[in-house]
Amino acid sequence: MLENWAPTRGHLREITVADVTAALSHLRGWQRRNAIAALRSLFRFAKKRGLIFANPTTGSRPKTSRAA
Repeated sequence: MLENWAPTRGHLREITVADVTAALSHLRGWQRRNAIAALRSLFRFAKKRGLIFANPTTGSRPKTSRAA
């Protein structure tokens, strides 16, 4: 994901919620959960260090399906 954003974004603070949503849209199951966890960790670290102002992963949750 970061490699895909690198050519068009100069800094992590340029990543938006829409970017994160689009990057996660094609992932399912454990791959999506792992990607969300990794991105949350990265952006939490960056926010704590003052590298970004807003965390674009806030509110990102893995999609769950409920079988009836």
